[in-house]
Amino acid sequence: MNVIEFDCQVCKSPLEVNGKRKNRVCVCPDCGSTTKIIPITTLAETDPSVDVQLGLPGGACLKTNVSRSDSGKMAFTFLGALLALVGLFTGIQINRKS
Repeated sequence: MNVIEFDCQVCKSPLEVNGKRKNRVCVCPDCGSTTKIIPITTLAETDPSVDVQLGLPGGACLKTNVSRSDSGKMAFTFLGALLALVGLFTGIQINRKS
């Protein structure tokens, strides 16, 4: 069973509640004050990490471990740079009309 343990904000007596009661209010049996229960989550629980390998076939390779959101940003940055280089070398131009 998931239990959240904390101290009362007023009288400092130890309290514990069922983990299913998160984001609710707990009443201290000693002093009667109310405390909102907000569980603390870590970054590892909300944004797991992934292994990333960058490099060219047959060349040097960089292996690292980054968060999932950062890996997506890295992929879009690499794709954007690759498209810009292809456009530069092939002479493709994007005309924007104002």
